Amino acid sequence: MFDVLLPLKSLPLAKSRLAAVLTSAQRQDLAVAMARDVLATLMNWPDCGSVVVLQGKEWPPVMPASARLKLVSEGALLAGTLNELLHRGVEWLRAPRQLVLFADLPCLSVADLEAVGAALGSGSGVVCPDRRRRGTNALAFNAGSPPAFVFGVDSCQRHQQAFSAGGMSPVAVDCAGLAWDIDTPDDLFDLLWGNQSGLKVGPATREWLESARDRGLLVAEKTAGRVSQGLVR
Repeated sequence: MFDVLLPLKSLPLAKSRLAAVLTSAQRQDLAVAMARDVLATLMNWPDCGSVVVLQGKEWPPVMPASARLKLVSEGALLAGTLNELLHRGVEWLRAPRQLVLFADLPCLSVADLEAVGAALGSGSGVVCPDRRRRGTNALAFNAGSPPAFVFGVDSCQRHQQAFSAGGMSPVAVDCAGLAWDIDTPDDLFDLLWGNQSGLKVGPATREWLESARDRGLLVAEKTAGRVSQGLVR
């Protein structure tokens, strides 16, 4: 059984790297849609014991009604950085196995989460890289053995090193639903107009995408032929 830690940064600051192509309201709506889908997937995962949501400012209610969900205000943890916040947030987790997961994974599936569970063994930790194998979208570890959190530029390799430094064997889990986050305009373009390679986008995010396509968002780039050749690259 897993307890999951899900950070939601202050909503007005969410998806700031998309500011060149989305308005503030569009970025916030996309962040909320993806968070709804990730939470719904977690609730459908049989191995999910509880989800602790570290919630920043100005989020609307996004959590489904469930005794397995706990909301903790980001401000109450008095953390200056994301890594500090996660180190303090882990203290709320109680299950034998624990997962830190981000909420911008629109294609996350229960099968992806089950792959993490299968990979986590005694004395090991799991690193889920992004599709460029540079960032980290999820970390799994046994209770009492979290790695040093080093989220930031090129964090994937640094997280593997952090597990090794703690005496654990790092295992990389490469699942498209865990690898494909939405951080940059290129990520968003691929989500809107690229080949999704059979992956299923969550319903809330799909509704946002349909509206964005109707408005012609990034359609000029599509017309110019910058369509991705695949979801994983």
